[in-house]
Amino acid sequence: MTGVAGCSGELPGVDGNREIESRGLPAIDVEDTSFGTTPEFSVSPTFPVSVAAAQFRRHRDRTTALLGELPTPLSAETVPNGHVRAELADAVREATTALADARTAPTERVALQRLRDARVEAGYAAAGWRFATGEQELSTARDSFYAVVDEAQEVRETLEHLAGDPVVATAGYAAVEYLFTRAGDRDTPNAESTLLRIAETGGAVERARATLADARHLADRLADTGTERHADRIRRAAQRLFERLRERQSAVATPTPNRERSVASEALRAFDQAVSDRRRSVADADSSATALLTGTRQLATLSAFETITERAEAGTLDRIESAAWVRRRRAAAVEAVESALGRATAPALARPTVVDAGRRLAYGDRRLARVADRGDPAPARLVEPVADYVTVETLADAASETSGTAAEALRE
Repeated sequence: MTGVAGCSGELPGVDGNREIESRGLPAIDVEDTSFGTTPEFSVSPTFPVSVAAAQFRRHRDRTTALLGELPTPLSAETVPNGHVRAELADAVREATTALADARTAPTERVALQRLRDARVEAGYAAAGWRFATGEQELSTARDSFYAVVDEAQEVRETLEHLAGDPVVATAGYAAVEYLFTRAGDRDTPNAESTLLRIAETGGAVERARATLADARHLADRLADTGTERHADRIRRAAQRLFERLRERQSAVATPTPNRERSVASEALRAFDQAVSDRRRSVADADSSATALLTGTRQLATLSAFETITERAEAGTLDRIESAAWVRRRRAAAVEAVESALGRATAPALARPTVVDAGRRLAYGDRRLARVADRGDPAPARLVEPVADYVTVETLADAASETSGTAAEALRE
């Protein structure tokens, strides 16, 4: 047996404090049918505390150990079934790609996610190979899976939300709650082939183990910042935030839909479903931090919707006047996203909304690129990407504002 190339080495470049990755960002000349090169733009999620280097190494070492169980390259002699061989080979490639991605990830949170992905793919390949060689049974694989899931559910019940600062606790334990939810997912694979069911179960076991390990590690790192219990404080703050959200939602009048496609109508449509989603209550105690971040994002969405409505009523969004106008809209969106965390009272509470805004900015760029590919720069074809930029600008600005509202709710 031989290991898979590219699996060794440390994880350089992983920085938990890295904020926003923006590459290039040249002005786009919409008077040119090529539109220039669409730049890459992303905002990466982070943790409010650092991750120990040993946590990365444990994931990497587990992945390489699993991959080391397989003969490489897989051949018709070692795995006669062509479909199965292709599935296992794909999993090996995905695992090695994820390992490489982790080493160049923009933040520690993204790096951990890619390392968990690597473990899942490696677990899939290794379990499939064990079955092919008579070393793995489905019942044993399922027993291992349920044991980890049960452990995750038991550990989650003891979660105390310990930390020094309530904002750090909220941002950090929202991630912990998500990880525990993923680790406790009892859905089992149901592939038709026994081998592939075992392979999928092997991947599910690694997902649960890796996710549980990260949940525990992050909770420990948060507890290192202080021993105050914040669960009740976070739950009360979430309840207050949702009450404010309901009050503002009840006062919002959705504008009459404009049958004609315009920047204003497209931007309003982007917010319509989110604004009309009225949450009746805060989630239970086990997900109080998630509830608070959800409420913060919804409040930012509502605030952005109100701003778009005002601008639409003032008639400042309905005409795409020139190439320079489009460039200004995109530049305003970029500036809003890049500066949002710096302007926020509580950047950790603003970040999820800013991440959403960054994704929509990238989506607007892709839509603009498709217009360029068609070679048709007519204003009507620019409505959707420009609406994305307007939406991004207002959402990023609202994220800064509402993070302060959420922080005040935490400290009341």
